[in-house]
Amino acid sequence: AAPRLRSGVCALTVNRVTPGFRCYSLCLIEKGFYGMKKILNGWFAVTLLVLVGCAASTPPAVGVWNVEMNTPLGALPATLTLNADGTGMMGSDQLGEAPIDGVMYDGNSVSFSAEVDAQGQTLVLDFSGTVEGDSVSGEFGSDFGAFAVTGSRAQ
Repeated sequence: AAPRLRSGVCALTVNRVTPGFRCYSLCLIEKGFYGMKKILNGWFAVTLLVLVGCAASTPPAVGVWNVEMNTPLGALPATLTLNADGTGMMGSDQLGEAPIDGVMYDGNSVSFSAEVDAQGQTLVLDFSGTVEGDSVSGEFGSDFGAFAVTGSRAQ
């Protein structure tokens, strides 16, 4: 059997002098160091799991949407393509295609801006809306006021 350490002597010191010595007494330095290491490793593991969980989830607004904008000139059908990386595309027969920049996702909420060519005039449209399942609703804000938008996920 290995010799037993006297109380008040640190096992780290004795191990240097007597290889293979087993410490059965309380060594605050050794236990404190390894205890703190276990706590830090535990926090690291929890933090890593949370970050992986957040990164793995795709916002509900990501995808292709068939929408209808209720403009002062009447209903205007369009297609919105929203990507997880914050980019997208907006397409309409009357407005053509326009890139979407700065898509922001916050839970079920989504917002973005798009510049469209409306009869030779550049019009900035700021969208703010929510997604519920396969439906989207919100409004586009513009220099000419806000107009409602409703739509559904493209199949």
